Amino acid sequence: QHINSSGNLDAVTSVTLKDGTKVLAPDSSRIAYEDEAKLMLLQEWNLFDSMLCSSYIATKLKTWSDNGMKKLMLLLAQMGFALEECKQKFQYMSVEIKRKMKDEFEQFLPKYGLTDFYYRGFLLLHGHSSRVSAADVVYGVTALLESFVESDGSCASKQFGVAYDALSLSKLEKLELGMQHAIKIQMAILRQGSAAITKKGSIRSGGKFRWVKLEDSADTKLLGYPQALTKFSYFLMDALREKGAKMKPLVCVCYAQERNKVLIVGVCGKPRLGAVQGNAFGIAFRNAAEETGAEFFHELFESSWIVLDAVAVNSFMIRLTEKL
Repeated sequence: QHINSSGNLDAVTSVTLKDGTKVLAPDSSRIAYEDEAKLMLLQEWNLFDSMLCSSYIATKLKTWSDNGMKKLMLLLAQMGFALEECKQKFQYMSVEIKRKMKDEFEQFLPKYGLTDFYYRGFLLLHGHSSRVSAADVVYGVTALLESFVESDGSCASKQFGVAYDALSLSKLEKLELGMQHAIKIQMAILRQGSAAITKKGSIRSGGKFRWVKLEDSADTKLLGYPQALTKFSYFLMDALREKGAKMKPLVCVCYAQERNKVLIVGVCGKPRLGAVQGNAFGIAFRNAAEETGAEFFHELFESSWIVLDAVAVNSFMIRLTEKL
């Protein structure tokens, strides 16, 4: 008896045999509502790298610095987690460590200022051992949507189909590919974020906002997409806040996938539940771009995203400063 009941919180996921033995129904699925740690893609990664790179812990502990790395290592030691275990892929970690992980986190993380580490989230439980969180699905699907350049030259519309397929339980391998790409993106965010924070002059003042331009590198191939660059922007804002900097809107410039073009993203702060304040960059972006006289594209999903000729960046920023 196989029971397929996705979305049913009360679904039966085991069967009782004639001799009274209970076994899991291998094709059963259900959605659970549980506490989730702010550890990005932990099920597809390893504990050490997930803690090192996840935005919440990375910006709080400054894991890119020597002092931050020492704090992370000390934290793991205090919890009794061997480094060798923590660097194994999560699915191969000791069952004992997984079992006590939540208790250890709740005991030791507050000592490091990590006081809101857990949130309530949804998990898809499928078969005997498959566990996929809603947050991780978003990471994976978004990464697939924004990886069309790496897909044998296919266009964005084809990549939409790939991302859509990844939502099917019968094609979890596509979702796993997206999650692995999301991990690469997050590692690039940590590298570029730490470089911007530590390199003097990387983050510039535009009066009422700050702006940063990513240098052309292998990381720009990963971050030169609207959602990826937005995530980078939020990471940088969080890191600046933890340094005690006054909060200002942030504009990030990155080479786009199209030759001689840049993608520009503006963020005013992380959106909060129930917030009604909009993003002030939309109209200002269009007006500033029009005044430069350069070719631009402003028909993306968010008005605070714009693609512009690379040579017009400085002129654009001068005019944007006047608009805000």
